[in-house]
Amino acid sequence: MAGALFGAASSVFGVAQLSHRQRVTPGHLLGRVNAAVRFFMWGAVPLGGLLVGALGERAGGHAVFATGVAALGLSHLAVVTAPRLRTATAPPPRPRCADRDPA
Repeated sequence: MAGALFGAASSVFGVAQLSHRQRVTPGHLLGRVNAAVRFFMWGAVPLGGLLVGALGERAGGHAVFATGVAALGLSHLAVVTAPRLRTATAPPPRPRCADRDPA
C-alpha cells in the first residue's frame, strides 16, 4: 500500500514541478534549467547511497532509519516556513509563440 501511495505521489509531484518550471522559465532557458534540476535531483542519489552505506557500517540500521526520518522532516521545514511560497501567485501565462504552437 505504501509503495502505491509513494508512486502516485511521485507522479503528481513530477507533473506539478515540471509544469511549474516550464511556466515560469523563459523559453530560451528551459533546456538549461531542466538539465540543472535533473542533475541535482538525480545526482544526489548515488551520493546519498554512499553516505547511507557509510553510516550503516558505522552506526547500524536503526541510526540510518532515524537519520532518514529526521532528514525527511527537515526537508519539509523550509517549504512550510517560507512566507513567500505561501503567498505566491502564479505568473500570467506567456504569449503563445506562432512558430512553436500552430494552434
